[in-house]
Amino acid sequence: MMAGVEVEWRSDEVEHEHLHGRSGHAVVALGHDDRALVFGGAVRGLCAEDVLVVPPRGASWRVPADGAAPARRMAHTLCRLARSARAILFGGGDGKQLFADVWELALAPADFEPGGRARWAQIACRGEPPAARMGHAAAVLGEAERTLALFGGFVKEAGHAVYTAELLLLDTASWQWARVASVGAPVPGRLGSAGACCEGRAFFFGGSAAGHVFDDVHVLPVDDAPERALAAVRASGSPTARVHATCVVVAAAIVLIGGTTGGGEVADALDVLDTATLSWSQPALERAPQAWPLGVRPARSKHGVALLRLDSRLAITADDTSSAASAGVEVRALVVVLGGVSSEASKHLDGRGSPLLLFVRVRAACSSRAASSEALPEASGAASGAAGPAVGPAVGPVAGPVSYTHLRAHETDSY
Repeated sequence: MMAGVEVEWRSDEVEHEHLHGRSGHAVVALGHDDRALVFGGAVRGLCAEDVLVVPPRGASWRVPADGAAPARRMAHTLCRLARSARAILFGGGDGKQLFADVWELALAPADFEPGGRARWAQIACRGEPPAARMGHAAAVLGEAERTLALFGGFVKEAGHAVYTAELLLLDTASWQWARVASVGAPVPGRLGSAGACCEGRAFFFGGSAAGHVFDDVHVLPVDDAPERALAAVRASGSPTARVHATCVVVAAAIVLIGGTTGGGEVADALDVLDTATLSWSQPALERAPQAWPLGVRPARSKHGVALLRLDSRLAITADDTSSAASAGVEVRALVVVLGGVSSEASKHLDGRGSPLLLFVRVRAACSSRAASSEALPEASGAASGAAGPAVGPAVGPVAGPVSYTHLRAHETDSY
């Protein structure tokens, strides 16, 4: 169980004109020098197809493609597989059409230096291809980082626009598509959920459909048991319902960042889900600037995040009331938050796209594994985390395995 979570916001005062006005893009960590990679998104009403490198300090730069590359798009997913130094792109849309294509991007460090070129390869997958979609969520499953889980999204069926709650699996070794069985009570279709894998399970939070915003949590076990299915769980202290939030995994915690509430307000809250107890809390804010550089504030939606750095250390805390001392593990993470919208009306952020850096510290009770002085494994993509032992029981009753339902989209609905 977590003993506490503390966060600190900082803002880079460098103006990044390539990020200004960008939303619906995807962000992953490059895995060296704390750099983040950005692909696509909507920039001042037009979809982009560029690859950007954003360093922790200094100006960002574009990296042109070496050969064929994905078409311009927004509301896609890009997942980093750290163990194989690649990122996988799926889906998205450009305002006129939806995509169901899969691309692999090599993450060789030299390719993303100034003057480098991005090497994309389109993948021909096996199995029944999924419907083209945008606004879906993704999580990288397990320590092997072999399988992607893709949940929900905005699709077209028989000429009609619908929200789906379909859960797809893509094996990135065999490039085989699969669908998780649908049984039990239906899960409403949705877009704009936040997804991550933590402690042996994939978690999906929130989203919206037809004007309704959700605050629910659905969980998928990482193991490949034939009977596994997406299950709704009841977590205590649920945060405000929201859509287009993002999340990162730090230790056994999922940190939920931003998003748009049911009232249309862009949230500046951070909420933390303890995956061992399935309880939500808001972390202690160690420091937040009173006057944000360049007008940038943490409130944002349709943004991107990447977990840049993750390490751990053994921490000993003395008890002031006795001679006893408790041991714990302190996990420290560096997260970059890029782009997005500051309000649904403005459609962009103020502050010339300046990145925000989020420092997260999670302290947990000591375990035999955690007491090791070794650093934690390198983190994979922004929507993934290292798998571990099965987590404890949920707080409150847990619904049985659930099936999916599509919700018809209103003609006026948009991403």
